[in-house]
Amino acid sequence: MKLYLPDYLEEIILHKIKKIDTIKLSKYVYSLTEDLIEIRESYFNDERKLLGYFAFFFPQSYLKLKYILEEIDFFFPEQFANPTQIICDIGSGIGPSTISLYDFFKKRNIGSEIFSIEKNKNAFEFQNILLEECLNLKNNSQKISLKNKSLEELVSEKKEKFTLIVLSLVLGEVLNQRGKRKAFNIIKEAIKKLLDENGILIIVEPATHSNSRNLINFRDEIIKSNPAYPILPCFHKNTCSIFPDKDDWCISTIPWEPPDFMKEINKYLWRDIGYLKFSYLVLKKGKFSSDINYLRALTPFLKEKGKGKVVVCSEKGKKIFERLERDQSESNREIETTWRGAVLGIENYEKKANFFRLKKDSKVKIFTF
Repeated sequence: MKLYLPDYLEEIILHKIKKIDTIKLSKYVYSLTEDLIEIRESYFNDERKLLGYFAFFFPQSYLKLKYILEEIDFFFPEQFANPTQIICDIGSGIGPSTISLYDFFKKRNIGSEIFSIEKNKNAFEFQNILLEECLNLKNNSQKISLKNKSLEELVSEKKEKFTLIVLSLVLGEVLNQRGKRKAFNIIKEAIKKLLDENGILIIVEPATHSNSRNLINFRDEIIKSNPAYPILPCFHKNTCSIFPDKDDWCISTIPWEPPDFMKEINKYLWRDIGYLKFSYLVLKKGKFSSDINYLRALTPFLKEKGKGKVVVCSEKGKKIFERLERDQSESNREIETTWRGAVLGIENYEKKANFFRLKKDSKVKIFTF
């Protein structure tokens, strides 16, 4: 499974960066931090950094949300059964999530009204121009409205109820500005005041240790205070079993095919861009029940002498599934393609003292969508 940036977006990005030397563009990208939190205002207010973000990080943000939306649609299709979705992309920046939402619902012929909320004026204006250039919003069942506001202003107004809210690279920013307690309370207020009674909240954060553990911490607090239910990436409602270990964290690394212009930029950066790396959390408000008990991979397939293993997360905590080389078979071979964050179904295995052993007749399926 690999994700690709749509051709029309690749053309738009190429048009905007075509007059910039690749070495200069790589320097603009290098000047941005990997987590893109502490300097959010500076890269939106600096035209060079903004173009570096647009060329290098915009495609990744677009596809990260696309992956999460498709995962929700695959495992919980009833969540998008409503023929019209009222959506809010809070802290939308220059619009990668807004455009990803637009494309996702348009492809499925589901009407959507998207409110794109961004407090930074430069990012707001950049996004406004970008939407006009790449989306046909006339005579369409998809509508986008841009609003120059902050999360706090939106929560205080509480005028709308949304079926879907997206917070991409917002939790970490609010944590830095307000501290953990205030940040968590603001988002819980957003769930209470802005989310429809059966609505969904998607939070996407960078794939760093601290951001991942902040998300796990927030997930556990949501379970205890009960304003919503976590439905992804975990398929269970228990508090996180890996959180007590300070070295543990939970991220996804999804294989994708970067466009050629990104590969050219990366010749001067030497970054691992073959995977989309992120942490995320999906919460659902209202009643929810599910009998899904699939496993989430915490590691890729790790090869050792004479065997290989995958560490997964389950309702009862971390589990290790090991397969000896001599037991490789057609029915269990798929485990070799496991990536961090993959969803697995495993059947017919043998329980050992501290791990589970795959047999020749074990069945392994990785779910792709």
